Amino acid sequence: MKKLKFDKKFLIGGAVAANQIEGAYDIKNKGLSIADLRRYNSKLDRKNINTERPMTKEKIMDALSFNPKFIYPKRFGIDFYYKYKEDIALFGEMKMNVFRTSIA
Repeated sequence: MKKLKFDKKFLIGGAVAANQIEGAYDIKNKGLSIADLRRYNSKLDRKNINTERPMTKEKIMDALSFNPKFIYPKRFGIDFYYKYKEDIALFGEMKMNVFRTSIA
């Protein structure tokens, strides 16, 4: 098997999106994003996703009242807001030299 070598200028890395990882939805007046308002639905029909899409006034009110019967997973993500230094260090341990993210 031939071993591949990459030029030193070759970039390799990873990417994440804020709504997947950020967390800290209630810190420093950040406010809720649309992702933070989406609740977990174990019965979601992925073949007919449009039935879940509409954001109703009722769903918004439930989200704003922090109704404990619903789970809002995107509010926490992997808590990158607090753990970004550790997470970026892990990228370095994997010899990645590029990191792309978005900020919500």
